[in-house]
Amino acid sequence: MSTLSQTVSLSIDHKQAAVHLLTEAFLNDPMMSFVVPNENKRYDFVYWSMKTVVNYSFLYGMIYTTPNLEGVACWLPPGHESMTFGRMFKTRMYEIFTILNFSELKRFFENMRYIESNHKHAVKEKHWYLWAIGVDPACQGKGIGGKLLKPVLDKASENQTCCYLETHNSKNTLFYEKYGFNIVSDKVIPKQKQQVWVMVRIP
Repeated sequence: MSTLSQTVSLSIDHKQAAVHLLTEAFLNDPMMSFVVPNENKRYDFVYWSMKTVVNYSFLYGMIYTTPNLEGVACWLPPGHESMTFGRMFKTRMYEIFTILNFSELKRFFENMRYIESNHKHAVKEKHWYLWAIGVDPACQGKGIGGKLLKPVLDKASENQTCCYLETHNSKNTLFYEKYGFNIVSDKVIPKQKQQVWVMVRIP
């Protein structure tokens, strides 16, 4: 059976591989590059970010991949869209203070505060949050990204639940629009000149 015809939940044995895949996918993301301009140092920051996303989503959300791990999609379910302090501590988010210097931390937290504010404003009811999705560069253009979205989008449509995401890359908006997401905000973060596209899919 073709891997394109199925998706599977990420197993604990493949968590590390998923972190590496997402790290490569987000290494040159505009937000990551802005927070840590130094390319040599940025890998550690992106790796920490993706490890956090995978660990948190594995415990409190859903992670979909393909049998051969060509891509990964991390979701937080309705009612758990916002992270709690206890869960952040359990997934060791505090390690960020050992990775970034003061200026980098300032840019990072300004970005996070702005994103969280937009998140709360964009959709007030319980919803699915697409935290991260990435596809192995060697496997892009084969429909894997859409297959990874399908399980949750189908659930959301069946239950009449919204889906939410944000991206710092304008090119990503065209991909998400193909699957029913619409841009509800495309503002620039104050003091940062970083544009953020907020998208919502209403079933």
